[in-house]
Amino acid sequence: MAISVIILGILVFVGYIVIHPRFPTISIPYAHLDLLRNDYAGLLQTQLTIVVMAQNGNAKAHATFSDLRFNLSYQGQDVTTLVAHDPFDVPKNNSKFLTYVVQPNSIPLNPDQMEEVDESWKRNMIGFELKGNGRTR
Repeated sequence: MAISVIILGILVFVGYIVIHPRFPTISIPYAHLDLLRNDYAGLLQTQLTIVVMAQNGNAKAHATFSDLRFNLSYQGQDVTTLVAHDPFDVPKNNSKFLTYVVQPNSIPLNPDQMEEVDESWKRNMIGFELKGNGRTR
């Protein structure tokens, strides 16, 4: 009896390894700052291109993504929200790319934030934060 339980356990483990289900993922493979303009009044104008990749690594079934919503911010200040309004399918073992070109209204900056933008110019790097979520099935 104990040997058959051990053999059954090994078969279940090996079966899981062979058909290992993969979960759908969302990532940002590409983002580009197309425009950055800071005026003396403390208004920051930007334009960004952001590519979101919905990936289905499962070779057995398609995945449905829905309710995708991402909040883009700069130094804790909300810039805009990226939304995929309609649900979409990603075929098995495939991916789909969503491209967003974001040109928000001017972002008002305080003196500390204006100084950070100047430092970012010198470093040739500026940091935006993108947080979000979505549903998969």
